[in-house]
Amino acid sequence: MKIFVSVAVLFGLLLTGCNSSDDSGSSTSAGGKTPLFTVYGNKAYMNGEINSDIVAQLNSMTAANPQVDTIVMVQVPGSRDDEANLKASLLVRSKNLKTMLPAEAMIASGGTDFFLAGVERIVDPSARIGVHSWADGNGTEGKDLAASHPEHLRYLTYYNKIGIDPNFYWYTLNAASANDIHWMSAADMAKYDIATRDMTANEQANVFAVPSQFGQAATDLFDRYTWVTVPNGKAIHIFAQSKVSLAQLLKARNTLEFYLADTATVKKTLVANSMGDRGASLFIFNDEKASENAMEGELGNSKIADFGQDLYATEIFVEGDSRYLAAPSSARDATFEEVLHLTQAQGIAPALASLQKKIADQAEVALTNNVWNPDADQLEEWRAEGDLETGNSVSHEYFAAIVEAYYGMWKGLPAGMDGYTGNSRALQIAHDSNGQAIIAEFLPEYIPTTMDIDPSFAVGSIFYMEYNAALSYTAKSQYLQSVRLTGKNNSNIVGNSQNNVLMGNQGDNQIDGKGGVNTYKVNGLQSEFIVGADGEGFLLQDTVDGRNGTDKLLNIQKVEFNDSELNLSR
Repeated sequence: MKIFVSVAVLFGLLLTGCNSSDDSGSSTSAGGKTPLFTVYGNKAYMNGEINSDIVAQLNSMTAANPQVDTIVMVQVPGSRDDEANLKASLLVRSKNLKTMLPAEAMIASGGTDFFLAGVERIVDPSARIGVHSWADGNGTEGKDLAASHPEHLRYLTYYNKIGIDPNFYWYTLNAASANDIHWMSAADMAKYDIATRDMTANEQANVFAVPSQFGQAATDLFDRYTWVTVPNGKAIHIFAQSKVSLAQLLKARNTLEFYLADTATVKKTLVANSMGDRGASLFIFNDEKASENAMEGELGNSKIADFGQDLYATEIFVEGDSRYLAAPSSARDATFEEVLHLTQAQGIAPALASLQKKIADQAEVALTNNVWNPDADQLEEWRAEGDLETGNSVSHEYFAAIVEAYYGMWKGLPAGMDGYTGNSRALQIAHDSNGQAIIAEFLPEYIPTTMDIDPSFAVGSIFYMEYNAALSYTAKSQYLQSVRLTGKNNSNIVGNSQNNVLMGNQGDNQIDGKGGVNTYKVNGLQSEFIVGADGEGFLLQDTVDGRNGTDKLLNIQKVEFNDSELNLSR
């Protein structure tokens, strides 16, 4: 009988800080909810150890959700009943299900066997696949038995049925003892055809086609869908039209995740759960005209629009793109504003009445003191919008104005949004200190959520995260703590005084963390990299082509691999 590595032992071997969150959107429908599977759209998200009831769980889930075609394995450390696991795995194959490992996923032992049953297998570069020898109840390990021993037959038969090279079985026995784990290298994954195809960019980003459950109004208008899972297991929905770039879609999702991230002093559970309970939805349209047409049509009459907020591709500036880097002008990035409107209307106002009242009261003070100066017609329109539960639009627009100013989005202009005079942190303290105190009740001083730098960021360019008056965009980027280069360009990052978490791309990058205690994250096992001193820093070379390139590291104290951490302090 195969014994998996105990959860305590296995997670002790895992890289601290790399646990993946459950990206599922909702539980399976009545009769299909199981401890292991949570279904959203056509995907079943799998979390936890596999037990003797796995066949029943799988059948229950698929019966209740016949649309499911993919099992996304997030954290599956092994199986306690290998016979049941192999039966369930063969069911996966017979049901023609795909298997997928998303970003930072982890599977091991029996979880690996289950994954291999997928009729199509897709693996994110940051996922970990663990193998080891099995052991029976007496501690006898498979690697210690003769090749002709009948106990091997069940595994060899299984691999034969799913088309896996039988040599993979012998490889697993010798890779690690039953009380240890071996993380497969990219070379080993390729040798044994672990993945049947590469992940698409959308799949890597957890972006998929719009599920049919949202109705024709959504599927006709939008071509992509993603979500943010809240603590109660429900989802905040994000829909995007065809001209919204993937980078723009992720900027919107990252911004929502930032607003909902706990801080050292503030827990956002009530806000996030309120948004999930209400079915909050962000609709990202190609432009304003597309939004107007949609809301005048079927979408405007649909249930999903009741708790929605719109945003346009024309007003999403991604870190590192030409509009983000440009000097301040009448064109502006509205991502922070519109996503905050959704968060306030569907989360803060219903769940945190006292904070909502403070915002609304301070908005009136700011109007009275001419600190915030929207025109009279606009103000009258805002007062007529909203309701007692979500608050009227005056409170929403004021909160957006002070938050945008706080994070540097209006520095260098005569005033902030709608004539807000506190358009920098210093001016905000002078003109609207109570407004800044309200921000501190909900949001942190710096933005810890990783923001992606647009793939268009030019070869040889440096993305600066410290303020430089000669680079207007740094009024915003100075408040970032974590950024990731995307694409393939050989571009660079210079951090700031915070404890930065930085990531490169497929090109060759120079990463300077500057002050703070800084971490550099890469995709791959430590054994797949060559690390050496290079002048005042280090050179980090990925031996796997097309993945991380060769990076020069300065003022980086720690490198985080998929399987371990390397301390560079010296």
